[in-house]
Amino acid sequence: MKFIKNKIIFLIFVKVAVAKLSSKQSDSTLCEAQLEYIDENFNQGAVWARKMKDAWGRFPSGVFSGNHFDFGSFDQCINFHHSSNVVNNIYGQYCLIFFPYELRTNDIEPRFAPQPFRKEINIAVGTCIPHTCTSEEIKLIANSTLASTMNTTIADSFQPDLFCNTKREGIEFNALQISAIVIFSIVVLLVVLSTICEVSQKIKHPLFKSFSIYSNFKALMTMKVQSSSEIVFLHGIRSISIIWIVLVHTYLITFWNMPMLNGNYVFEWLQKPSSMIFLSGYMGVDTFFLLSSMLLTTSIFRELDKTNRINLLNLYIKRYLRITIPFAAAILFVLTFFYYLSNGPLWHFITTVTTINFCQNYWWTSLLYVSNYVNPGQLCFGHSWYLVVDMQLYFLSPIILYPLWKFRRHTKTMIVALFIIGSISIIYTYIMFIIHDLRVSLFSETAQLKESLVYYMTHARLDSWMMGILTGFILHKIEGKVVTLSKLTIYAGWILSIGMIFTIIFIQYPLHQLNFKEISIFYDATYDSFKSILWCVSLMWIIIACKLNYGGIIKRFLSLSIWLPISKLSFCIYLIHLPIQVIYLSSIRYPQYFTDFRAIYKFFGDFCMTIFFAFAWVLLFEYPTLNILKILFDKRKIVQ
Repeated sequence: MKFIKNKIIFLIFVKVAVAKLSSKQSDSTLCEAQLEYIDENFNQGAVWARKMKDAWGRFPSGVFSGNHFDFGSFDQCINFHHSSNVVNNIYGQYCLIFFPYELRTNDIEPRFAPQPFRKEINIAVGTCIPHTCTSEEIKLIANSTLASTMNTTIADSFQPDLFCNTKREGIEFNALQISAIVIFSIVVLLVVLSTICEVSQKIKHPLFKSFSIYSNFKALMTMKVQSSSEIVFLHGIRSISIIWIVLVHTYLITFWNMPMLNGNYVFEWLQKPSSMIFLSGYMGVDTFFLLSSMLLTTSIFRELDKTNRINLLNLYIKRYLRITIPFAAAILFVLTFFYYLSNGPLWHFITTVTTINFCQNYWWTSLLYVSNYVNPGQLCFGHSWYLVVDMQLYFLSPIILYPLWKFRRHTKTMIVALFIIGSISIIYTYIMFIIHDLRVSLFSETAQLKESLVYYMTHARLDSWMMGILTGFILHKIEGKVVTLSKLTIYAGWILSIGMIFTIIFIQYPLHQLNFKEISIFYDATYDSFKSILWCVSLMWIIIACKLNYGGIIKRFLSLSIWLPISKLSFCIYLIHLPIQVIYLSSIRYPQYFTDFRAIYKFFGDFCMTIFFAFAWVLLFEYPTLNILKILFDKRKIVQ
């Protein structure tokens, strides 16, 4: 294949298009007429025709370094307009055309062939053609041009409806968008009125202050502990976990899933042991499972000690509303206005196919918290699987918690029972890995299957949840008691827990290398099956040791007041951060250059932007919901 200059490609494209369309159709189409008109004026040196040509991409340089994209000038193309009395007005239509390109010509191929080592890859080049050309005409023109110049055809992945864009006009509001405007306007109005009521002190009833920015912002930003029963160092654990999750998504979403100038560097990066720290960010989710079940356990046990019963209906209503209202507001925003936030060569494809369409088709499975079983590969908000699993386990927990409290004196038996329930996840994960040849590596061809079969499944998360219940059970047992541990026990506990954390992070190193298929599948299965429970056991020690004042410098670090605002924002940070990263990914105009420095630099941008919008979501939806629920349920002595 020859590397053809952009000007020649453009001329050939236009000439082949005119000839091909003429031979296929008895009557000249407007697309054909405009292409012929552009060709004539380009040959005469017309600036407007040269401007359309200038918007074209070129065959990308650095293909063997992993760069397979040249977007051209997206904005110059879609903003192109030329008035003509001959062929009507010509408006630019940007199309990102994919075609196969042979990288290697010999027959020897590595056992594992990631993208830079495959014989054939897809090249993507931006083109600019008249808006009058239909999808069928675009395919016909592209195939004919590629066949005559490069002896190839367009890739199967190319779909004009997804990868072609014209200038977007104003929004034509539909019923759902109008409804969303009304709902969001009412919420904003309530916030304004509530704030005025509190500041003016004309109405002092707590219900009228529920939406007030003044009190909610103050509660959000306070660095002081609100309750004597509050476990302060948990804020540090929660904050570090959410930061870690956003960091790993910065790598996976806004770099690895986007066009890169040096895509092959990823494989060199994986050879650095330090890369395992970034890849282990998913352990932050196991931390959240542990914290959630632990706090639920201590809360229910306290209520059982007082009343000997659990009011399940109120418990479920409170949990469902406090999570669902902010979540539903985010889904509504995505369905109505997300598409109009930006634009770009990949915008229509990414936002429509993988975000908006999933929400349109399956919003109900998300709000019913069954999407991980009904449509695990098409989640509305890809990271919402955690909210779904957390809700399901929360609703099922009383089945375990009441017997655990009832027979709490049989401590050893109860602990064994929790480990047995948690072992369901270990056994299930191990079997799935062996049966389906699942691998830990992100580059495995079974990576998506692993997400659907293991990562998103509630029964595969029982181990983390059970360890949280066990932690809460132990905390309840030692509450108000003086527990003295020997120095040997303290040192051994800290050495083993910290050692286990580092082991879990770094022992996966061989599983992410290019030769990962040469390693026994039992290595992958064993690691993925046991990592969560061992991680949570390590965290259990840290929590219990800090609670007993054996945490030393670690407890002081985790108890720093700086963690409190981030911890309070953590739910909305988790909810909002991925859509923000998708906006960035979908609106890029050129391939990115990947290094750790640039990724971390990008992370700080993502995190600061996420905090800004998380603030808005907390003040508009989360805190008002919590305030109203507190007023309603506190009067009935409901579990907090």
